[in-house]
Amino acid sequence: MGSFETSDQNSDRAHRPLRIATRKEHIYREALELIECLAGWKLVSQEKDKGLIQCEKAGGVFGGKAEILVRVEGSDEHPTTEVNVRCTSSGGLFSRDRAIVAEFMTPFIRRVV
Repeated sequence: MGSFETSDQNSDRAHRPLRIATRKEHIYREALELIECLAGWKLVSQEKDKGLIQCEKAGGVFGGKAEILVRVEGSDEHPTTEVNVRCTSSGGLFSRDRAIVAEFMTPFIRRVV
């Protein structure tokens, strides 16, 4: 079982939280739209009021199943939003958690920045 979460300690932009001067509801909507486009990603649940999106990605024998949590945080009054992603995998021979986080964050950054 592996796990990886975005953090300011990471050097790669795709592995750090994204902070952007855009309203929370717009960023949340963009995250949902991107998830629909990502191959192999399945939306499990969403809690718009809490800014949470839960997904799964099947990685086969080698990658196992990955559970992904996208967290969109920000004030409704101020146009500043932070996006964090956590991936936890199980059942595979190799953990791809870092790669899965980047699989979301790389195109997401291009979409919203």
